[in-house]
Amino acid sequence: MKRPRLDFIEQNLIKLYAKYGRIIARYPWPFLIIPVLVAIGLGYGISNLTTVSSVEYLYTPVDGQAKVDREILESLFTSDDVNAASVTRLTRTILYSFALISAKEENGNALSTEIFSEILNLHEEITNITITSNGIEYGWEDLCLAVDGECLPLLVIKAFEDDVDNLDNLTITYPLHVDGSGIEYFLGTDVGGVTYQSDSDTQLERAFLVKLNYYLSIDRSVRGATNVWSAAFIDFLQNYQSDLLDIRVYTTRSLDTELAKVIDQIVPVLTIGTSLLIFYAVLSSNKRDWVQNKPLLCLTGVLSAVFAIASSFGLLSYCGSEFTEVVACLPVLILSIGVDDMFIMLAAWRNTNICSSVEDRMSRAFSEAALSITITSITDGLAFAVGVFSIFPSVQIFCTYAATAVIADFMFQITFFAAAMVLFGYRESANRHCLTFQKVKPDDEAPNPCYRVMCAGGPAHESSGKHAPSLIQFSPSSLMRFFKTWFGPLVLHNISKIVVLLSYVTYLACGIWGVLNLKEGLAPNNLAADDSYVNDFYEYEYQYLREYGPSVMVAITEPLDYSDTTVQANIEKLTSDYESLDVIHSSEFTESWLRYYLFYLQTASITYSNNVEFITILRQQFLQVAAYAHYSQDIVFEDENSTEIIASRFILLSKDISSTERERELLEQTRDVSEASPYATFPYNTLFVFFDQYSAILPATLYNLVIALAAMFIVSILLIPSLTCCIWVVAAIASIEVGVVGYMTFWGVRLDSISMIVIILCIGFSVDFSAHIAYSYTVAPGSTKEDRMNNALFLLGMPMLQGAVSTILGVLVLAFSDYYIFRTLFKTLFLVIVFGLYHGLFVMPVLLTMFGPTSSKSTRTKVTRGKTFHSHGVVSALGKRDLSMKKYFNSADQNQQVDNNIEGVQLSDVKLDK
Repeated sequence: MKRPRLDFIEQNLIKLYAKYGRIIARYPWPFLIIPVLVAIGLGYGISNLTTVSSVEYLYTPVDGQAKVDREILESLFTSDDVNAASVTRLTRTILYSFALISAKEENGNALSTEIFSEILNLHEEITNITITSNGIEYGWEDLCLAVDGECLPLLVIKAFEDDVDNLDNLTITYPLHVDGSGIEYFLGTDVGGVTYQSDSDTQLERAFLVKLNYYLSIDRSVRGATNVWSAAFIDFLQNYQSDLLDIRVYTTRSLDTELAKVIDQIVPVLTIGTSLLIFYAVLSSNKRDWVQNKPLLCLTGVLSAVFAIASSFGLLSYCGSEFTEVVACLPVLILSIGVDDMFIMLAAWRNTNICSSVEDRMSRAFSEAALSITITSITDGLAFAVGVFSIFPSVQIFCTYAATAVIADFMFQITFFAAAMVLFGYRESANRHCLTFQKVKPDDEAPNPCYRVMCAGGPAHESSGKHAPSLIQFSPSSLMRFFKTWFGPLVLHNISKIVVLLSYVTYLACGIWGVLNLKEGLAPNNLAADDSYVNDFYEYEYQYLREYGPSVMVAITEPLDYSDTTVQANIEKLTSDYESLDVIHSSEFTESWLRYYLFYLQTASITYSNNVEFITILRQQFLQVAAYAHYSQDIVFEDENSTEIIASRFILLSKDISSTERERELLEQTRDVSEASPYATFPYNTLFVFFDQYSAILPATLYNLVIALAAMFIVSILLIPSLTCCIWVVAAIASIEVGVVGYMTFWGVRLDSISMIVIILCIGFSVDFSAHIAYSYTVAPGSTKEDRMNNALFLLGMPMLQGAVSTILGVLVLAFSDYYIFRTLFKTLFLVIVFGLYHGLFVMPVLLTMFGPTSSKSTRTKVTRGKTFHSHGVVSALGKRDLSMKKYFNSADQNQQVDNNIEGVQLSDVKLDK
């Protein structure tokens, strides 16, 4: 039964590109000038880019559960005033400036008289900071978070300032301390690095660190002034000199400000990366022929990618798209893709007859190269397009810019760079020098050795003009011969196959282990530079101040009859279930209005007979007591005079949240308890909005991978005429993904929104390595599977290696960045390229020769008339004259020489020795 043809799209595109190549050759200037004007016009839009640096917006899920919970809380619990009790009940982070003050000596005591006296002096200097905003001078008292007209007091200062002279002899208990006036202070969140007396587990011997919390006004009319004051706060403390104190600072905007500094570092990175790519491109095109050399054309290829970057960024700016710092590293990636596409175009040009007209050469080159570039651009663009629908805005923004830039690069390749190829082709046909553009003589007519070395080039006199032969023998490069003569036979040897299979099993086993042990989530400090003050602050906070806190509020969001003893018992059980978690402290630190109210009723011997009495006593007696008044913030009545409670909450204190893993456990364990509750409840803390990424990143990544794999499979079916080939391609992509994700673990890379970007990109890049080798094996001639694979490696080995090197060179500079996000991009991209090359040159050849399909007889003997054989960098048109593919591949083994003046020929014109 005759198999259905799957290559109708491929064949029609080949014909279209062949005609398009002739049009460009006839009218190159419009294709050169118009793209330049477009690039200038669109590029101007870069000046209007809207940069977004909000960490919460960029690196947390769009519809994360915590954001949904926050909306519910804010619709129920409202307060006109903010006081000391409100800080643990906030649904959003308010403005603050924090200072971690530690003893300079390792065994120093921050609560000693000497050191704490200096802390008090430092505090006084901080409160004396004044700034000017919009022509108005502000001091601390003008900008602080005020309660009853006075700044919210700092807990540590208030607890010990009256006893500073007697601190060395004062008995201090931890974490709860009671002063001489009987006032109780909870020190757990503001004093850290404690050592207890040898005979006590509560009395402090020393404390290494204290935290000063300066909360700023929530009045939006002074928001600009509070930001200026916070900046002055940081500047003052970073320059503060002391022999006793070490100081670490952090403010509400610290992370956003530090993230914005990424742009400053990317400029030298782009400069170095571009220089490396230019050098590599020029070096790769170098030949000992001053006519056929193309250094300036290579520069034009890099310029084409630059135009694509400027145009795509400018276009999105005009469209109002947001820009974020992580996108700043995209140009080095697009430059690598652009240079890779340039190599494909140049290779196709070299595979044409140098003696043919420029129009013929462009037609043939485009019929070969443009389809390969089209496939690559579609797969890369689709992979990024999938990321546009990610739940993380940072991924959405990056993938939007990346997909647009890939499309723009494709458009500039087939217009601007193609026109440049035509113009340089006319230079070449006129036998002009590649740098001076002066006419030169071919090598065999050079008047002297110096002229031969510095000027000579072009075809020999007898190979040009009307005497030019119509058929010229093809001479593959030495690297192509290496892959056929040495590499292919070595890899496909039976012993080598065993070694490769063993290495692949090891690779896959380690990858799967890595996937199962992958750490998830982006630590906040990883958004700042390695030497940023933010890292020092987070290091000390996690090390010394996470034994107690952060607090977690648990909201009950349905109306209940709290006078019912069954309801009381259920809520008490719910509270106890939370307190039994290893991430939550015991009941000693829980703030439950219901517990205290029932204790109040029991202690005062007050009874009630119905819900009305229960609520009346609650409102008129319990909440009027000063010690319990703040619990009014935890109870929501239906209206001002209602006796129905429609929502309430209690406050828990988390325990030992000193790592991102513990943060994830806190989020998951508390939510698990809520899901088992008989009532509508949920836990919440302002940090949960950021913690949501821990539970969302893996499902989001898997979802994007499945969609991207399905898209690649559909594209493969449409553009690659072999269903078996398509299945092998998808299997290879999945294998590469397992390796990339798994080996990230060994390299210290977490699964976060940064690595997620490259994992999505991995889909597109993997196609370059897997699709071409599978398809080439399917159509290659040979009496055995090994012969066919060897012939496929002959054409594909060099371009795959060339593309891998150009990509690694483009992103290499990111490896030396001070920013985690850039190093993560390099590491994951490096894994993609290395594992893709490993699959393309080792795993796929071995597996296909052992378990792959056997081609039909027609494929083994010759390629169907008009068929085009594509590879990533070398694309060879075969069969226009029913050429035997087998003869072509076998000819590569012969040590045949051609005239040094011949750069390359169209393979459909090649005459091979029998």
